[in-house]
Amino acid sequence: MIILVVDPDPRFRTLVSRRLEIDGHQITDVSDRKSALRALKNGPWQMLWLHPSPPDVSWEELAHEAREQSPDCFITVVSDFAKGPHWPDGSSVDVVLPQPWKETELRDVLAGAAARA
Repeated sequence: MIILVVDPDPRFRTLVSRRLEIDGHQITDVSDRKSALRALKNGPWQMLWLHPSPPDVSWEELAHEAREQSPDCFITVVSDFAKGPHWPDGSSVDVVLPQPWKETELRDVLAGAAARA
């Protein structure tokens, strides 16, 4: 899959990007909302991996903007506050994944994204 990783923390961004590359995914990573929106315009993207941090923007806003620009992109939000993975209804987000995530949770998310791609 072609995946855009958005995270302001360079260590986490690199870790996630390398982990996804191991599975053969094509990764572009950026650190902020403006860079993410520019990258989304240059798609196509099959998946957006979003781990937002203040003060950049709320994940809801960026997910909504991403959905408008790339309607078929599978949007994953990684949250430090999620208790476990959940698949919200009626949202711009396809799945919310807890941070830290488990390997089995990551595999389930990637399978969901691949099914849409």
